[in-house]
Amino acid sequence: MPPADFTPHDGGPCPVEPFTPVSLIYRGPEDPAKGVRIPFAAAARMDWSHDGGPDDIIAYRVEQRP
Repeated sequence: MPPADFTPHDGGPCPVEPFTPVSLIYRGPEDPAKGVRIPFAAAARMDWSHDGGPDDIIAYRVEQRP
């Protein structure tokens, strides 16, 4: 269960406007062999689809624009 200030995401299209800054929670642990995950980014940079793997975004939080 994601923290209360995060919105669950079950896959599908990007749930916010493309340039919205978001913090992310992923399904599983990070794999250092694949590189570092992006914990904060513009929504359009991310793959919002789900394939059941550990890199699926399962929750997001909209952040303030700088």
